[in-house]
Amino acid sequence: MNYRKLYFRLLRKAKEKQERYKNFYTEKHHILPVSIYGKNNRTIKLTGREHYIAHIILFKYYKKIHGLNHYRTIKMLNAVILMGGRTNSSSRIYEQCRIEHSKNMTGVGNPMFGIPPWCKGKKRPEHSHFMKEKIKNGTFNLRDGLSPMKREENKTKMRGDKNPSKRPEVRQKQIEAKRAKMRSVERIDPKTRRS
Repeated sequence: MNYRKLYFRLLRKAKEKQERYKNFYTEKHHILPVSIYGKNNRTIKLTGREHYIAHIILFKYYKKIHGLNHYRTIKMLNAVILMGGRTNSSSRIYEQCRIEHSKNMTGVGNPMFGIPPWCKGKKRPEHSHFMKEKIKNGTFNLRDGLSPMKREENKTKMRGDKNPSKRPEVRQKQIEAKRAKMRSVERIDPKTRRS
């Protein structure tokens, strides 16, 4: 089957119906997938069902062209799984769920309704002079916030007997805390699936 042709036929039909979609729930679909081709402005509005079907077709297309273990195929498979959840839901079920979710998250149904964004009207704090120098000299590691020297210093502190979790009194406190946590968790009967 020619999945590429099928994909573009679906998009062409959706483009013809754009005027009718104004009163319906739609989702923005990137014609060229962002996960593969990077950010682009080539988008089209599709209904929830069409969007789900488009991703299934893209997955089948990449599977046919590149094989199942190619990174493009895997990315499209992940998109389909994320859209449909872990169930084998049909495109109609997916669309209905998305419409209901959209209604629930509109207005007062949205948990963030009426709450301004945390960053509104705030400026990002300036780096201190010391931090600017570390960044400039390259001694600041953005990944973990520690310079290579500081990282080595921490490693030597944690080696052997110096590691706090290897001391008997600290280890005993950790074990007791775990046991207390396990006791506080409700026990569920595997047969009835109730506590």
